[in-house]
Amino acid sequence: MGNKSIKRTITRLVFQNGPLTKNDIVGLLQKEQGVVVRTEGSISSLLAKNTQVIRVGTTREPNKYGKKIATPVYDVDRTIITCEEDLVYTTPVALMTPSESRKAKQCSVCGKVRVIPDDGLICHACCMSQ
Repeated sequence: MGNKSIKRTITRLVFQNGPLTKNDIVGLLQKEQGVVVRTEGSISSLLAKNTQVIRVGTTREPNKYGKKIATPVYDVDRTIITCEEDLVYTTPVALMTPSESRKAKQCSVCGKVRVIPDDGLICHACCMSQ
């Protein structure tokens, strides 16, 4: 499974399961896909490049030595993504499936290429911020 599909899967899992740490994400990926050869570092890299998932805080988790350390918690931007359908409307062009790419248009407000709801002119994020 390539990075593109892993990023899409991570976004869906984070939306469905609420705020998660990198350890939680690795566990959910393993549960869904079997053996996942992703480290926390590679998950961090994928999260940093994913505009749909944001850092929402920290929690204290034990590290491999048992010492509790501050660990980032990630979630989707719930002010913009309120239902699973919104994930499609906020997907960056680099992560779109071929069918989503065919439906995508440029937003007349922000200029981003997105799947625009109801064949309108404004992307979902711009609609939600107005």
